[in-house]
Amino acid sequence: MVKRSYKLLAKRLWWDLKDSTIRKSYKYYLIARIPGFFGIMIREDFWCNKLKRCGKNLIIKEGVTIYDVEQISIGDSVSIGINCVLEGKGKITIGSNVLIGPQTTIFSTNHIFEDNDRPIKTQGLTLKEVIIGNDVWIGSKAFIMPGANIEDSCVISAGSVVGGRRYIKGSILAGNPARVIGHRN
Repeated sequence: MVKRSYKLLAKRLWWDLKDSTIRKSYKYYLIARIPGFFGIMIREDFWCNKLKRCGKNLIIKEGVTIYDVEQISIGDSVSIGINCVLEGKGKITIGSNVLIGPQTTIFSTNHIFEDNDRPIKTQGLTLKEVIIGNDVWIGSKAFIMPGANIEDSCVISAGSVVGGRRYIKGSILAGNPARVIGHRN
């Protein structure tokens, strides 16, 4: 184990806090970890002031990480479970009465990888909006990929990987890759 002096750690923290981007990361990290109902209230107030659009009764549980918050719109009565990740660079729109299970990831960007002569990390990103309709239930540990259009009343099974295409109203999805296994009546 590496021994470091507290003076050196304090100095590193001081330099971190001088950078506005890193300061913002510290703030987001700390707010995400406040427990209980108090934490839920703090997160609703904090994130609703930053989101592109925020409805009433937003519940954001502990450990949720949100990137590019200004590109994310959320409707009324949405619940985002513990340790979810929302990456909104390509835009995310979430309707009303949506339940997002713990550890779900929603991405709106992907890497470009067509050119074999260049490293993938230098080829840039594609941005594709993710749209989640009203009255959608997304199970735990689902992964919603860029470009997914999940219409109203869909159910997504836990652990599903939902590709970047349109899923019609009332579909029940499961698997990796997610397939329609039924429809809600």
